[in-house]
Amino acid sequence: MKLKFASLLFVLLVTFTANSSEFIPANQMFVSDQYQSFAISPDGETLLGKSFIDGYQQLFAFSAGSKQAAEVFKITTSDRKRILDYDWLDKDTAYVSFLGTFNTYYIRIIDFTFKDNDFEIDYYDVRGLGVLVNPMLGVEDKALLAKLNAKDKKLDLLELDLSKLRNIKHNSKNHKKIFSTFRNLSEDLEDTYKFYVSDSTYELEMIGQSYDDYNTYSVYDSKTGSWKEFFRVNKNTSEEKNYSKLDVFTPITKVDDRHIVALSNINRDKVAVVLFDIEAKKDVKTLYESEYYDVKSAAYSRKQKKLISVSYADRGLNKQKFLDKGSNDFQSELVKKIGLESVFIIDRSVTGSDYVIFAHDASNPGRFYHYNVASNKLRFLQSSMPDLYPYTFTKANILTTTNDLGNKVEGFLYTGGSTKKMPMVVMPHGGPIGVQDLNEFDREVQFLVNRGFAVLTINFRGSSGYGKKYMSAGREQFGKGIEADINKLVNKAISLTAIDSDKVCIYGKSYGGYSAITSTILYPGTYKCAISGFGVFDLPLLYSASNLHHSEDVKDAISFVVGDIDTKYAELKENSPLYKANKINVPTLLFAGRNDEIAHPEHSRRLNYVLNTIGKVDVEYHEYLHSGHGHPNWVGDRHQLITIVSFLNKHINPGLSLTEKNKSVISDDYYLLGLIYYDGHYLKKDHDKAEKYFRLAHSNGNENAAKYLRRLGIYDF
Repeated sequence: MKLKFASLLFVLLVTFTANSSEFIPANQMFVSDQYQSFAISPDGETLLGKSFIDGYQQLFAFSAGSKQAAEVFKITTSDRKRILDYDWLDKDTAYVSFLGTFNTYYIRIIDFTFKDNDFEIDYYDVRGLGVLVNPMLGVEDKALLAKLNAKDKKLDLLELDLSKLRNIKHNSKNHKKIFSTFRNLSEDLEDTYKFYVSDSTYELEMIGQSYDDYNTYSVYDSKTGSWKEFFRVNKNTSEEKNYSKLDVFTPITKVDDRHIVALSNINRDKVAVVLFDIEAKKDVKTLYESEYYDVKSAAYSRKQKKLISVSYADRGLNKQKFLDKGSNDFQSELVKKIGLESVFIIDRSVTGSDYVIFAHDASNPGRFYHYNVASNKLRFLQSSMPDLYPYTFTKANILTTTNDLGNKVEGFLYTGGSTKKMPMVVMPHGGPIGVQDLNEFDREVQFLVNRGFAVLTINFRGSSGYGKKYMSAGREQFGKGIEADINKLVNKAISLTAIDSDKVCIYGKSYGGYSAITSTILYPGTYKCAISGFGVFDLPLLYSASNLHHSEDVKDAISFVVGDIDTKYAELKENSPLYKANKINVPTLLFAGRNDEIAHPEHSRRLNYVLNTIGKVDVEYHEYLHSGHGHPNWVGDRHQLITIVSFLNKHINPGLSLTEKNKSVISDDYYLLGLIYYDGHYLKKDHDKAEKYFRLAHSNGNENAAKYLRRLGIYDF
């Protein structure tokens, strides 16, 4: 199939910015990234990009020096269809795995034929769910694929023969037959879910296996021809176990028959890169460790026998650090050229001639670049969210304090550079154990800042990224130490001249929703309102809200974080805001998902009922019909944040003056809410609310609202 090159999919890097006071429409902020990733061919000659535009996920290809691109794959995202994975298999063959029609998984092989500055493609699909493990670049028409074996409930590592696949007729029987002829490198292994393969011999060297009660890692002993388990973690804390739930151990690669490289915090506080002795079953050398932060990932070269790079969150910003001076200097130069704080090399050609680079920080959702070593040219490819180019975004000021345990508590205050005192929204994160707020682009944070609010996010005790002790300090601290950490940093923020201490609201989701309501009880007078999304308010209910919560694994996980219900029932009840609702003295906004199996909607229903029964404060409740612990699509996020901004404007930012342009944006916001209540799909159909928002939309200039008002039988507008 010959493809005509389309007009360039990329846009020039826009240098202008609109006035930061211009409101961003919710339907531009709360959308999927339009450009999501790029991959370069092994020879560095061709780029593949993945995009999400107009309801379609697409792959497009173009020459590394071209300004034109052609679509090579496209799938609508309706009915759960989506791209799962894609990559190059060799310099003229790519693959994409995707979920297609009738919930069927496919693997498509795409063959390129290059002619001058043009190319043709041919492709063929086979059924199956698979992810590329190694492209076997040194062997023609071969690749290693981890394919789901549904019968045995494991992944099989298959050596694909692309020449055989090209010649089969496309029906399910042929697919099953052809896969059975491929070499299965994990045929005699049980419960495999992760594979580590040699880059030189393409043989399977390490595996991860998952059983009902434990996970293991094993290495292949070439001397005995057998697999040796070298690490095991039991899942259920009621059984004897060798490691805690907060311990991290992630193999990276095999070094030799005795050693592997791994990420580990076993017998140490911070996650580090270590050399692990598989015979002694312990680390014998630290290859890299930060004094302050956990290492998140690492790259090790077996050929050079050294650690190449590590990544970690430094003051809330994910960074990639190269350990040799040349690469580190190169990356520093890229940071200067691009002007963003975090620069990652996300792909490179086998020859090392070309790189794909992703750069981002709190002020920018991300940009992709292509760099050619020979020409020393850096070429902008695309922004991840090009529709946001006209708007400016804010970086955070880093705030720190010391809590009662002597730990440093780190937070990020976004003010947008306003010279006036701003109302502030405090946003505690969920979890609370093992979650970390970052000083990176966040849709909710930037939307609230854009609408005139300072935002404070806080990595209280229990947050990840700062070591195991800091995480562990958050256990069983619901309504206690965690809220004390939040309060201490909030007090520091409101002492600043940029913040209006009389106009502070607190908003969180999941645990953050619990914290928002609880903080108004523990620290009365600090907050003028509270907002909770998918929150937990009756801690004992966590153990019995649904059949899922009755399972031993779930109860064990809840006990680890919250506390054991059998021995601490009275304490759990005491720290539940539901039973102290009479102490809630601020307007409250609640959101819940009907299908939420983590924070069952009964939590929010009960608090809403009790607050309405007490009748002391205004309470507003929204239950999404098809949402779980969050929204399945962006419409829910748009409704939630537009509703939140309206609530905040009422309680901590009244009398907001709007430009005509911002009135137009607000009118579109109200029109969207009107449609949601009129349609009745995301929230229960409510024509009274639909009328309310259509009227507001129309009064602010949205003429489309008039059509729906007439449909509701209303003409006095």
